[in-house]
Amino acid sequence: MNRDEFFSKVDTKLSKENKVDPALQETAAKDREFVKRVVAKLKPIAVSYHAKLKERGLNAGLDSSATGITITLRYKDGCRDELYVGGVPNSGLLELNTSYIENNQTYASTKSYNSDRWQDDFYEDRLQRLIENFLLYAEKHGGI
Repeated sequence: MNRDEFFSKVDTKLSKENKVDPALQETAAKDREFVKRVVAKLKPIAVSYHAKLKERGLNAGLDSSATGITITLRYKDGCRDELYVGGVPNSGLLELNTSYIENNQTYASTKSYNSDRWQDDFYEDRLQRLIENFLLYAEKHGGI
């Protein structure tokens, strides 16, 4: 097979691979909108909690984008607890991930939700548990 024939076959296969089912494109767009809509609704809650934690002298961080929010609480010894809410790429799911980082080891608990199962209260409940656990283990880590 000559070079031109070979690359003609390659081009044919690539064109088949690059065709995306319109129904899948529509579903992916709806999934992205679901994530953005939820994150936009939760951001004021995260900002409020972050401000209240800072008022109380806690080493709290907040990082957010259109597709996710992370709240970080740091202990005196450098260990930290985090809560992330955001989209799972290419899945249409929203995840709540609580993690504890100690000595460069991450221990995480993740729950994923689709648009039918998600409730905004899940975020605030998990955020309150994160703060309660942070305070509970503060002494072990030299304080807050």
